[in-house]
Amino acid sequence: MRRAAGGGAHLHPRGDADLGRADQRVPGEARVVTSERDGTPGRALAALAGVVFVFLVAELLPVGQLPQLQAGLDATPAQVGALVSGYALVAGVCGIPLTLLTRRLPRRTVLCAALVWLAAGQLVLAAAPTLAVAAAARAGIALVHVPVWGLAPLVAAELVEPGRQAWASSRVFLGTSLALLAGVPIATLASQQLGWRPVTGAVAIAAVVLAATLWRQLPPGRAERGPADPPPANRADRAGTQGTVAITGGTLLVVTALYLSYPYLSVFAARVGIERAGYAALLTGCGIGSLAAVWLAGRWIDERPWRTSVLTLLLVGVLQPGLLAEAPAVVAVTAVLWAGSIAATPVVLQAAVIRVAGPGGDLTSSAYVVAYQAGIALGTWVGGLLIGRGLLVPVLAIALAVLSIPLLARTVPGHRPLPR
Repeated sequence: MRRAAGGGAHLHPRGDADLGRADQRVPGEARVVTSERDGTPGRALAALAGVVFVFLVAELLPVGQLPQLQAGLDATPAQVGALVSGYALVAGVCGIPLTLLTRRLPRRTVLCAALVWLAAGQLVLAAAPTLAVAAAARAGIALVHVPVWGLAPLVAAELVEPGRQAWASSRVFLGTSLALLAGVPIATLASQQLGWRPVTGAVAIAAVVLAATLWRQLPPGRAERGPADPPPANRADRAGTQGTVAITGGTLLVVTALYLSYPYLSVFAARVGIERAGYAALLTGCGIGSLAAVWLAGRWIDERPWRTSVLTLLLVGVLQPGLLAEAPAVVAVTAVLWAGSIAATPVVLQAAVIRVAGPGGDLTSSAYVVAYQAGIALGTWVGGLLIGRGLLVPVLAIALAVLSIPLLARTVPGHRPLPR
């Protein structure tokens, strides 16, 4: 794909074209602030990265708060763990229906309302007197998970010209890497020092502040499709449902491949003596590797979609045998490189969504997010059954990663393109 020429931020012609250039607005209208150097809507992209950052911190924080939640809610470890697994279940079941219900609403409204909803859920969780109330709060938050994760990268893609849309969506995923590198560890440490309730409430405050920021930084836009809007946002319809099927199938395969081992990284590390402070250092290295990988994948994905996609998908599988090495240094280096491929995977998959359905492909993007959640659950379950059986897990991971390539190749121009 060729980088489009031009300067300032352009809105996708779907329904927002009438807003014109971001630096031309009517009084009272939100303006996308762009960089004077290259026309990049930096503040808006940073705010969108903040959306996935705060949602991921809220999603994973109970894992780090497990001892405090046990004591505060008089619960067992399994019951606290259900706050995480139950979240994924609700998100997977309710994601597509809620996307259908909200797809005609302005995207800025949906994202900001979801942040306010997150804040409300976090406040209920912070004040929860019982495990049942805490579970209800988590389930409520999970309702908006798929629409948020499906929309945020698409909104980012709308803010730039077509040749940079995958790059823009990749900037959103820097928020996920930052959440894993700094957000969740810092919140976990704060929970140990201050208690889990104040920290949970602080996430609610952050969500409200972010909602206000996002409202100012994004243009108002229109609903995904209105009566007067032709449906270029639904190019997936013209390409047939094969595009969405290819993306969701490829996503399920590759995410299952990476989650065969990812939840058990501490087991691989402990086997060669990487524990406690050493393991914390390893996780820091993985976080830095993830940030670098997302940055690089974002730079390459528009101009070299095929090479970037194949390299990322292959690394998800072929690096996993290195986790079984006997030398701690080999395991550590493998883990850092592998973490980079894991972090780059959503960049590759979201770029495929944009190629198939455009920045208006809410349903395709939501289907991809649901497939991602299913891959997490399936990979974790199968990996738990097979862990400790030598090369069986790495071989299966390589096979699944390789099988995902021909499916996702269908979304890349020049490689078995989808029918028009």
